[in-house]
Amino acid sequence: PTQIAAYKRLNPKCDAVCGSIRATLFAAESFDLVAVVGGLHHLQAGLDEALHEIHRILKPGGVFCFSEPHTASLMDWLRRKWYRRDPLFEASEEAIDVQQLKRRHSERFVVQTEVYVGNLAYIGVLNSMILRIPVAWKARYAPALMAMEAQLNRIVPSWLACCVVTRWRKR
Repeated sequence: PTQIAAYKRLNPKCDAVCGSIRATLFAAESFDLVAVVGGLHHLQAGLDEALHEIHRILKPGGVFCFSEPHTASLMDWLRRKWYRRDPLFEASEEAIDVQQLKRRHSERFVVQTEVYVGNLAYIGVLNSMILRIPVAWKARYAPALMAMEAQLNRIVPSWLACCVVTRWRKR
């Protein structure tokens, strides 16, 4: 609620609500697009429930986009090792098995795109909190890491990429 209030103060023309993605209060078929960035891997026990709700609130042909760490990555193995030792992370937090998720929800969604990205900047900029890198340092090194990542994303195979970015369309 505190973050929602702060968001509304900074963005008075926008609406924001605090609630659960597993049971929203939104009307059925009320959105053209639902986007989730780094949130699904926090609710493994309720992941199918969340996707059912996203499907329910999307209009026919609506789009569901998400970006999440994925299980088919070498980085996921390292991440799991780190999270076991780091008190900031919940035991239930784990990467998304994209292939399994696609199979379980193939009757509801059509996969339009699936891109594997994320390496140097994903780790050093987006996840700097995990590594306890001071925020002030990010401005100094972020541009270089992001430029290198843009080039690396062209050649890095999915098993070395930290995350998957997808676009699914509601059937």
